[in-house]
Order: sequence, then C-alpha cells, then structure tokens
Amino acid sequence: MGKIIILLLLFSASQSANKSIFNDIKNVTEMKGGEYVIALYQSAGSCIKCYYQPMGIVEAVMKKLKHKENLKILAFVNCNRKKEMKVFKKQFDWKHYMLIDKGNIRKDLGIHIQSAITVFNDRGEIILNIIDQKYEDAPQKLYDILKF
Repeated sequence: MGKIIILLLLFSASQSANKSIFNDIKNVTEMKGGEYVIALYQSAGSCIKCYYQPMGIVEAVMKKLKHKENLKILAFVNCNRKKEMKVFKKQFDWKHYMLIDKGNIRKDLGIHIQSAITVFNDRGEIILNIIDQKYEDAPQKLYDILKF
C-alpha cells in the first residue's frame, strides 16, 4: 500500500511540474488559443552544429508555411543565470522567446533526455517531439503538424 501512495505522489508531482512549465511557456510567449510553441533545447555554450541543426529544420519549415502567425519559437537554454542567457542571445542573434533550463526541463516534461524539438499546442499537450540526431523525417513531420 505504501508503494502505491509513493507512486501516486510521484505521478502527481510530475503532472504538476508539467503544468507549471507549460504555464511558464504560456506566460513568456504570451500564448493565446489556437497557437503553437516550437521549443528547442539549447545551451549557452552550444557548438554551431548543435544550435543550427534543429534551428535549421524549424527555419526551413517556417519558410514553407503559409500561416505563421499562430507559431512561437522558444529556446530552453541550459544555464543557471540570466547572464548566460544573454550570452546565448548575443552569440546566436536569438530573436525569439527564452526560458532557463537548469538541466531538468526534459525530465520534468516527461520527454526523452535527447529531445531537440518539441511542439506544444495551446492546451499544453506535446503534439510532436523530435529526438536529437534523428532528423531524417523531422522537417516533414514538423510541416505536417503545423500546416493549418
């Protein structure tokens, strides 16, 4: 019986963490009904390839889409301080939304530890999750979900 209670508590904690993170996403991006957030997982010290590979996929898909007004791009920047986020912003000329990731965001979201791109709808549901280095059909998957 004690094990069941512990499991329920752990499940409840992870569900509230997801809701808390999604509330942060909504607040930072000023997300409204019918909008989507494309989240990328970056590091203040990312190498060029690690930054541009997932961002290149997002940019290529954005060029093909007719309706972009319902899309927001967000980087979870793996760092500890806002100063490091500023370095990331300057280094990559980042013009989109950002949130600090202290190294646990993927775990808290309940997604693969090597996730590179995640798409959220306005209800906080993860509608697509692309894992790092598994990019073969990523542009098409992203396009298929976002072509509304």
